[in-house]
Amino acid sequence: MEVNTLKELINYQFTAAAPFTLSVKKPKLMAGLGLIPDAPGVYYFLNEKKQIVYIGKAKSLQNRLRSYISPSAIGKTKRIIKKADQVKVQQTATELTAFLLEAELIKLIGPRMNVQLKKYREKYFLKVDNSHPFPSISITNDMLFDGNDYFGLFINRRKAAELFDLINRIFAIRECNDKEFKKGKACFLAEIERCTAPCEHEDSGEYNAELERVFDFMAGKNQTALDRLLNKMKRYSDDLKFEKAQEVKELVQMVMAQIQKSALLTEPVNRANVLFEVSHTAQRTDYVLLLQGRVFVNNYLINSERNFHSALEDFYNGVIIREVTPGEEDLEKIKTTLNWIIKNRHQVSVYYLKSYNSLEQLGKSLQWKLNQSLELPEITIKADDFLVS
Repeated sequence: MEVNTLKELINYQFTAAAPFTLSVKKPKLMAGLGLIPDAPGVYYFLNEKKQIVYIGKAKSLQNRLRSYISPSAIGKTKRIIKKADQVKVQQTATELTAFLLEAELIKLIGPRMNVQLKKYREKYFLKVDNSHPFPSISITNDMLFDGNDYFGLFINRRKAAELFDLINRIFAIRECNDKEFKKGKACFLAEIERCTAPCEHEDSGEYNAELERVFDFMAGKNQTALDRLLNKMKRYSDDLKFEKAQEVKELVQMVMAQIQKSALLTEPVNRANVLFEVSHTAQRTDYVLLLQGRVFVNNYLINSERNFHSALEDFYNGVIIREVTPGEEDLEKIKTTLNWIIKNRHQVSVYYLKSYNSLEQLGKSLQWKLNQSLELPEITIKADDFLVS
């Protein structure tokens, strides 16, 4: 097996296998598969000029790269192999870090053969307009720190619209625009119990209570919604309005489906201060910190100025961060993290920072030894390190 080993890419925190580079002359480009770890990570195909032509991620680097030499490999895979002269692999603690790292590196480096993930994709939220005495809910693709609350992210507008429609059909929240509201006259929705008609009697207590039920529903607390629908379905059945009862039954089924994928966050994403602990094995664990829309990843390989431990310390020390608006990379990380966690809940523990009075108290609840983790070196890979000038 002809394998020319180059220097190690970097030393990786506490994992047993350190990242490394394989350089194998074709046609035996993948002859060194036995040296590649069966672990999550990111891999890079480089051409003869040492330029990265493709970046990928894998739950198992060994299995993923083995697929490149499979007889059933697709055409794109064969084209990548044809262009490649070297393979670099970067092991990560968990699959989630590999997902985050791949997406960000593709945008920073822009490899020719990576078609997807080069641009930030559209993201959707449900927005609660707190600027109005009687807030309405709408779909938006922006999250601004403007005093409003945002729930999400949703991977496409259809997903956001499904939940938006469900909320409107269950809860009595106004659906009119501000111009219609100012007319002060109740509309048809009030007659069918889909609005409390605040435009007419201006009862903020009743409306805010209904809005609070919406917040509970968005946080995965579905019992109020179910009780309300079941009572309505019984009332329609007693009145022999079977078609309406069937419509409500369908809503109940939609709510039950929603329970299975209920929100990971019990707060709007713009106000959430939460730590996700992601375990791949007992020895390999990732920590992703969400602070009011900004994302910090423990021992992340880029954005070293986003110091994970400093952010945790600042939170408990009451330090005010001037840079409060999340960037596109934050929103992308939130979307990737939440979507991955929904599919891998058994690997994740969620810690709300407000539930702990200090960093030390939080550390006692975590699987890691916080003080020891603070001593681990931060690791940085600049995008320029992968480019040829």
